[in-house]
Amino acid sequence: MELVALALGLFIVAMLVLQVPVMVYTTLQRSRAMQAQRRLEYKEWQLRLRAAETQLDRAESNTLSWSGWRKFEVRKKVVENKSGDICSFYFYPHDRRKLPAFEPGQFLMFRLDIPDPDDPGETIEETRCYSLSDSPNPRYYRISVRKVPSPPKQPDLPPGLVSGFLHDHINEGDLIDVQAPSGEFFLDPDQESPVALLAGGVGVTPILSMCNTLIDRKSSREVWIFFGVRHADDLVMLPNFEFAAGHLKNAHVYICFSGDMPKGIEDGTIADSGIIYKKGRVDSAMLKATMPGNNYGYYICGPEMMMKTLDKDLQAWGVPKARINWEAFGESAAPAPAALPSGQTLTITYGASGGKSVSWQGEKSIRAAAKANKFREKKVKYACGQGKCGCCHTALKSGEVAYNDVQPAFADLQDGYCLPCIATPKTSIELDA
Repeated sequence: MELVALALGLFIVAMLVLQVPVMVYTTLQRSRAMQAQRRLEYKEWQLRLRAAETQLDRAESNTLSWSGWRKFEVRKKVVENKSGDICSFYFYPHDRRKLPAFEPGQFLMFRLDIPDPDDPGETIEETRCYSLSDSPNPRYYRISVRKVPSPPKQPDLPPGLVSGFLHDHINEGDLIDVQAPSGEFFLDPDQESPVALLAGGVGVTPILSMCNTLIDRKSSREVWIFFGVRHADDLVMLPNFEFAAGHLKNAHVYICFSGDMPKGIEDGTIADSGIIYKKGRVDSAMLKATMPGNNYGYYICGPEMMMKTLDKDLQAWGVPKARINWEAFGESAAPAPAALPSGQTLTITYGASGGKSVSWQGEKSIRAAAKANKFREKKVKYACGQGKCGCCHTALKSGEVAYNDVQPAFADLQDGYCLPCIATPKTSIELDA
């Protein structure tokens, strides 16, 4: 009997001993599960907090925003590259009120009085859009502008009128009229999905705004940044990219040279900052050879050919068109016009300019036709060249226009009006310009 009791006792002890690791394991698993749950709850709380902060920022921006023109002072003017053809301008509000935030990638519209190249002694009012090149802050806005030369194959055409005026005649202390930030090309910094930011030349400006905003947010988002230039003289704002490479947790930063690489740098060189230097253009071949796949949102800004080629090639790679975003300014943004029937001639008449008429020869837009004929309309202003800002909103006195594959984004386009920056004549037309 004693042996049975002893055996039973030993069995109970053994079972208890065996239960201990099971209990410890179960406790550890429960603890880990609770920790994982707390991490998820904390992340969800962070996302909710960030969303609430974004809503508050947007509400404040709506309160601080303005309609029409507002005076800004140039407080700082900085040359950004060796060749000196890219310059940054820092604009502070003349009324010293706080500035509304903006979405990274948006632009500002500027109004300037510029000496008339066709009538010495007179001035003309010109408007232009330039992308913001920094992250939002309540004190100033920054743009970075390239001084546009005459086209290499058309040296008889004048250089960029407004960009040249900004570089040569706008200095620290000058006041300029500015409209509030706008534009539909921007990155939502609150999203977590991976992105690829692709820039070429001075098209880097909105990409810099996106990049700097992610840095400010301490984002852990997966980001691939490709900046394409011809040679070292075109390389601008390198410290911004070095900072991004060192401070964005999941950033991969590439500087790509289509021409000669800088002295002492070879294809594949990895700088101390983490930037990788590559030989070649920013194209689909570069992306396929470098990135782990195509499952990204793409934001592209650069020369027209680069953007259109990437758009086409990315779709061929299987990227949905909805995930490909790109920004173009000027006549390059206008649609390709429909072909005229053989033998048909259309005219564009500017009623407010003494009835001056020009023939339309298949140019990309009504404005491009006037430019090709070296004729300056009296009332047609020009800024974005994309049908977004409404600056060129002009009354159509007679005739019809078409917009082909680029539809107006300007929300206040009225019946009986057109946007000459992207419209083409469907019939002979007369404008109140």
